[in-house]
This record gives sequence, structure tokens and C-alpha cells, in this order.
Amino acid sequence: MLFQLGWWTCVLMGQGPGLLLALALVGVHLALWGSVAETRLLFKVALLGSLIDTGLMHLGVITFPDWEAAWIPPWLMLLWLLFATTLRHALDWLAPHPALAAGLGALGGASSYWAGGTLGAAALPLGAVWSILIFGFIWALLTPALLRYAHSGQQTPSAESNH
Repeated sequence: MLFQLGWWTCVLMGQGPGLLLALALVGVHLALWGSVAETRLLFKVALLGSLIDTGLMHLGVITFPDWEAAWIPPWLMLLWLLFATTLRHALDWLAPHPALAAGLGALGGASSYWAGGTLGAAALPLGAVWSILIFGFIWALLTPALLRYAHSGQQTPSAESNH
């Protein structure tokens, strides 16, 4: 639920108060399930995702209204941080099922970018079909890989220390 609230906040509010609310949601997550390992996971995934989307921005796959910086907008970086909060919690059940994770990742990832474009937070210059195919392919690879990484050598979230 925190991720969905954060997604809507970032996509609809973008800058300003939306960023503060999204950061507060990450803070709630860390207050409930924070550990050194969880915090590292969140920031590594957010960095990787931000690098991927920045690359796609420079390739012209995605653009952002009124945004001309070298990196993606902060609200999208925060979305990556929020997505990372789901890997060892809400999406935990997908970890042992990489094929299902790939399929659901392709569907969920592509539809998230398409929805963001439809709502005006981003533009998809290649059109809906090509954009959905590109994002679907990326997320089909990324989702099982991130789940595998999130669960490699880690204790289960319930067994971790909260400090």
C-alpha cells in the first residue's frame, strides 16, 4: 500500500510536496523494517533504476515535461526507492518463481510507465506500442534479477534486526 500511495504521489504531484510525502513513505518503511541490509538494498536498487531510466531518457525512449537535466527527475528516483521497498516484503512471494516474476514484471513495469505517460508525468516519444515493448523487456529481465539480489544471502525480513 505504501508503494501505491507513493506511486500516485510522485506521478501526480511530481515536485515539491509530492517529494516530501514520498520521502516520508520511505521513512515509514525504514521505521518498520529498517536494517542496514534493507537500507543498502533500497539505495542500490534506486541507483540502478535511476541509471537505467537516465539511459533510456538519453536514448529518447522517455522524456519528461519541463525537465532538461542530465538525470531523471527526483520524483522518478524516489519511485525507484519506493519500488525497492517491495522487493523483500510485498513481492517476497515472487522470489522463488523467476518466470512468473519476469511476466508480472514485464506487465507491471510497462504499464507503470505507460500510465505515467498517460497522466502527463512523462512522454513516450516512440509511441505506446514500442514503449510498452521496451519497458516490458527491461522489466522482464530486471524483476527476477532484483528479487534474486534482494534475497541472496539475506535473512528473511522477519528475522532481521530492526536496528
